[in-house]
Amino acid sequence: MEIYSHPNKLLKRHIEEVASGLIYQGVEPQTAWFLAQFHDIGKVHSLFQKKLQGERNNYGHALPSAILAANCLYKCETTIDLLPIEIFHIIYGHHAGLHNINDLIGLKEYKDKLEILSEILLKGKDIVSLPANFSLEDLVSLYKQLVEEYRNYPHKQRYFLMKFIFGALIRADRHSALNMTDSILPSLSDETIESAMANLQNLLGSYEETPINQYRKRVAREIKGRYVANRTQYGQFSFSAPTGAGKTAIAIDIALRHMKEFGLKRLIYVVPFVTIAEQAYNLLEKILDEDFITEDTYMRTLPKETELSQQEANYLLWREWYTPVVITTTAYIWDVLFSPYSTDNINMPMLQDAVIIFDEVQAFPAEYWKDWKWAVEHLKRKNYVLSFSATHPIEEIINVSVPDVPMDRYVVSVLKEIAHSKLIKGIMASVDAHGKVAVVANTLEEALELYHGLVSHIENIYLLTGELSPYQKKAVLSKVRRCLQTKEKCLLISTQVIEAGVDISFNVIWRAWAPLDNIIQTAGRCNRSGDGKGIVVVFPSRWMEAVYGGIKVWATDQVLHGAVYTESELKEKIVKYYQFLRQGIYGGRNLVRIADGYWRETERLIKSPYAYLYLPAISEVRMLLEQIKTTNVWLKRKLLIKKLRQFVFAIRNKERVGEYEKALDIQLFPCDEHF
Repeated sequence: MEIYSHPNKLLKRHIEEVASGLIYQGVEPQTAWFLAQFHDIGKVHSLFQKKLQGERNNYGHALPSAILAANCLYKCETTIDLLPIEIFHIIYGHHAGLHNINDLIGLKEYKDKLEILSEILLKGKDIVSLPANFSLEDLVSLYKQLVEEYRNYPHKQRYFLMKFIFGALIRADRHSALNMTDSILPSLSDETIESAMANLQNLLGSYEETPINQYRKRVAREIKGRYVANRTQYGQFSFSAPTGAGKTAIAIDIALRHMKEFGLKRLIYVVPFVTIAEQAYNLLEKILDEDFITEDTYMRTLPKETELSQQEANYLLWREWYTPVVITTTAYIWDVLFSPYSTDNINMPMLQDAVIIFDEVQAFPAEYWKDWKWAVEHLKRKNYVLSFSATHPIEEIINVSVPDVPMDRYVVSVLKEIAHSKLIKGIMASVDAHGKVAVVANTLEEALELYHGLVSHIENIYLLTGELSPYQKKAVLSKVRRCLQTKEKCLLISTQVIEAGVDISFNVIWRAWAPLDNIIQTAGRCNRSGDGKGIVVVFPSRWMEAVYGGIKVWATDQVLHGAVYTESELKEKIVKYYQFLRQGIYGGRNLVRIADGYWRETERLIKSPYAYLYLPAISEVRMLLEQIKTTNVWLKRKLLIKKLRQFVFAIRNKERVGEYEKALDIQLFPCDEHF
């Protein structure tokens, strides 16, 4: 009797394809073959074969496969890169994700699995060498022994190895199931890299010779010169340069040079804010064909369902990166590194033989710095990690810190106290005197309070918050940019969404009191070109500690004592700020959990609060809702829902719905059923 792993695919063929896929991704060959042979051995059972023929049953193949694999590895003389307990959890979780190491001690399902295991032992012996028999006591005792053996190893150092092999198995398994074994890991060819390098140099050479562009060239020469002197195939390079110094172009230039010289295959660009992703994408698409690039954020433009390739379908189904250049967020790269779930781990194999760029690295939450440092120590063993910041890198290692901007583009005034009525009048006076003004608040409540106080006094006033839909954010920013290019006066009221990575410039910015690195990032949106003198006014905010935490508030208080600072003076302050900040950092949160084997309880970087979902009453939304309602094709429906999400407002307080409707001149209606 022939045994199948999937409809129309023999199990033996599937094993060969998975082994080949694992080896292609860099898994040691003996480890690859062991995993491939055992990960689906439970499918030889008659219940699974009947399931393939359409019979409904609740048979699960992962646990019996994991039991057999761990037992065989423990008792036989095979030497592979994994411990028995690791092989157990990789196989058991390759569909549902990793479990905590203690979850299966004394698992009652062992007793239920003995009869199942007997049939697998009988039918699977033609596929892989299996032990003769099991007893319940053997299984429970074995698992306890495996846990103890694991705890005696330096398991924190093994965590990312296990995660890499786990992700490689998930990717190889799914590609075999979909008959896509020729496209497991994407890579850039030397010819494509050379073309991108030439295109980038042509683009940079076309810029006008203004003083700020001359400064950018000087910065680029100094940073690239230091990179050349310190480069190695794998490792880390970091630099600090002021806002507007051209850091994105410098980083991409270095990345392409490094890929060409050392044969690295992929470029992963990691951003803390979605707004920066758009800026990076706009530069990359000018030098590379868009087919090489995935913008892995909710702002991504989705293909038409008639143009959907299998790779795009995979991305839609489980977020699998399928291009050699990926722009993603800090929050998601954190999930890839620490999440237990298979849909995140499928991208772990992409984090090897790559240049990984961490943009605006100072935005990483301070309480997770030690976890981040540990992750980077792992990444730079098989990648080149490039990190940069407008203020100061997290790490002590700074390969190069460039000279100050040749002119102070702005001056920062710090107000210790100001009445709300005077604040409103001060902002109005700024608009009258300087024309192009932005106000950056710490919270939605603060932004809306200021908006209501100013909306009746300013003609061109715009509101931008994180609760707006991706479509609406783009629309607001487009309107603001158009207004900035005219002689008309305008005012933008925003939360921190414009703080970094948005190529936009105002004459005056009012910033709610925030940690020093946030103040400097916001100031980077003021007089970016260096024409004249910009003004940044920092005003008191009752929300500062609640939003940013006590550590950053304390560190800021240690260095900001005066009332007025130039841009160059703030550069000196930021160094001291980070010195104070490091004093308040405690142990890594995920480090502690992983050390105790709580793999399924690692913390996410962003905990999304509950929000009420609303949609605007516009024709595009109505059309998508009708298409979702009438389609019966699951994949097409999922694509339509993702497109609909471009229009979704995620509002945490229902009372704000009316305020948004009035501010944006739209009508919103609740829509939770599709999400």
